[in-house]
Amino acid sequence: MSMQKIKTYLTKPSIISIDNFNPRYYEPNFLFVKNNLEKCTNLEIYLEEQPKGGSTPPYYLFKDFKDKEIPYVKTSAISRDFLNLNDLHYIHPDYHNKTLKRSIAKPYDVVFSMTGKFMGKAALVPNIINELNMSQNSVVLKTNSKYKSAYLALYLNSEINKIQVQGLYTISKQKYLNQGKIKSLKIIPYKDSLKPILEEYLKGIDLYYEAYNSFKNAIDTINEYYKIPEDITKIKKTFIQKSSMLEHKLFTPEYYCSDYRSILKTVKDKSLSCKTLDNFVSPKVGDEIGSANYLFEGIPFIKTSDCINYNIDYQPNYYCSPGLFHSLAQDVQFSDIILAKDGKIGEIALVTDDSNFVCSGGLVKLQSGDLD
Repeated sequence: MSMQKIKTYLTKPSIISIDNFNPRYYEPNFLFVKNNLEKCTNLEIYLEEQPKGGSTPPYYLFKDFKDKEIPYVKTSAISRDFLNLNDLHYIHPDYHNKTLKRSIAKPYDVVFSMTGKFMGKAALVPNIINELNMSQNSVVLKTNSKYKSAYLALYLNSEINKIQVQGLYTISKQKYLNQGKIKSLKIIPYKDSLKPILEEYLKGIDLYYEAYNSFKNAIDTINEYYKIPEDITKIKKTFIQKSSMLEHKLFTPEYYCSDYRSILKTVKDKSLSCKTLDNFVSPKVGDEIGSANYLFEGIPFIKTSDCINYNIDYQPNYYCSPGLFHSLAQDVQFSDIILAKDGKIGEIALVTDDSNFVCSGGLVKLQSGDLD
């Protein structure tokens, strides 16, 4: 069992309220933020309507992506500022337009996660998606201006708001920030003088998603080269394997399943000189720093859930000290590939800058030294 750090602090009896006996509510950093935001307005004054939470459709209403299906967001797809378009699901348009009509989100609306380990993250709906919907663990926040929406998303993802949220959430089975508390979050006032900066921010968001579209087209084209034979869907999932074909190294049924064997045959047919991954890169597993070393600021500690859209979320849930970072000496470099071996197995991210971070034990660093 991992040990959490114990934080000890004193608070005056006069400020203890019968409304909240949670120790986090009296933590010095939270009290400092709370007192400084006291005269600020509540979030709800920026909203055109009340926050609306989504719902989880029955499994049979989830669809494979087609032109008419509606993108559906689970909390794992909400990064800070961006939606992970590789982690979207798709639902039947009738369910979206009728049952989930209340939570329809359109370009530049804010999607905000309200529960679980992704609680407190906000992202703008991209302009390349006409409409989307979300699970019951998120809400959509609508303003009367894309600039106010951009400001709201930036503020909700800020360090100030992270501290505010840490003191306000409740715990049932998991962390939970109800819609009443979301509406009452204190917001540093929006000013029209911020418009030029917000304009640049929105341009950057739009360019990011436009680049994603081009990027996805390239992926789709290359994936045609790796296309699995169409008859693979006709293969029976129940099968018999001759004992002479069994290998000592692996006894999982998937290893002997016909579809896996079919994929291997496809790879061999493509090239007689296929190589294993270690011919191209040098794999190295990350490190677990232990929950006792988790910080809320410092060097980002990247887990599998922080590999998003082939990139790294540099604003994760946890950080570590610079001293611990240097002692691990992970040497992550520009052009390295980070591969998830636990959790979202196979999720990857390309390191595109020189920012420092620590890879968790659920990640493998693949270092080729060659950007191409």
